Amino acid sequence: MRCGCGTRRLPFLGVSLFLFYSPLLYAQSSDNSPNCPLTPGQQALLRHLSHQDERPRVVIDAVSFEGEISLPEEQRQELAAEIRNEELFAGTDWEGRAETLAKVVWENQGFFTASVHATSQPLRRDGSEFHYNLNLKIEEGARYYLKAIRLENANPEVRTLTFPPEQLRQLIPIQDGDLFAPGKIRAGLGALRNLYAQHGYIEFTAQLITDVDREHRLVSVTVQLDKQVQYRIGGIYTLGADPQMEALLHSSFIPGEIFNNQVLTDFFKANELRLPPDVARQRVAFDRDPILRTVTLRIDLRPCPDPEF
Repeated sequence: MRCGCGTRRLPFLGVSLFLFYSPLLYAQSSDNSPNCPLTPGQQALLRHLSHQDERPRVVIDAVSFEGEISLPEEQRQELAAEIRNEELFAGTDWEGRAETLAKVVWENQGFFTASVHATSQPLRRDGSEFHYNLNLKIEEGARYYLKAIRLENANPEVRTLTFPPEQLRQLIPIQDGDLFAPGKIRAGLGALRNLYAQHGYIEFTAQLITDVDREHRLVSVTVQLDKQVQYRIGGIYTLGADPQMEALLHSSFIPGEIFNNQVLTDFFKANELRLPPDVARQRVAFDRDPILRTVTLRIDLRPCPDPEF
């Protein structure tokens, strides 16, 4: 009989997908300005208006570790460098941020229940910078291993999955018996998300449930998959596209075909030199019709005006 067991959901491992691109308010009139990246002058003004330039920065001069630690020295030094390179500000929970970074490293080495406590020692103030030494007290705890991963339909009335379970399981880069590493499971969920998105399931979600056997130091994971509805291309509209680019877009995204987000990603990559900067993040709008189950693409390719400052 097992003891010291528990079941819990891991919300930080859950995945919910709509699309990979940030939506924008699509310009309906050619009189509106395109959504362009901020110029250096505009970025400076934004920092000034948001008082970012007034916040003192926190600079970590050195990071030390305390406790019975089995993590190799090389990995500790990599973590220390990552913490020192973080953009930290006074008046924020910057020590909590350092604790989070450290906990992720230990968790991915199988220390599923590791605890981290950060304390800091002020050193000096240099203009708008506060310098500190940071100490991380680590309690590693026991090392846990993956017992098994089970993939199932989120709808208990449907036993089958859209893709073969073997294919889905191969996308999660951790094997039964390996050290339990949440980062590898997160990577697997990203791969699942991409697979479903390539077949029109752009609202796919995955919920993870873990069963922890503390006696045997094993973690079992259940992944509940909800593909939701499949979307097709409803149409594509552009602003500022030359005839050749417009023809290329319309030949790549044909109304009625299943919407494949990877095709859009590949299109932007292949035509990067011919498109405005950051088009994927700032120049694409997606209009969903949940009744017709279609996605209409709106892409603004107008050139950005010369910056005035």
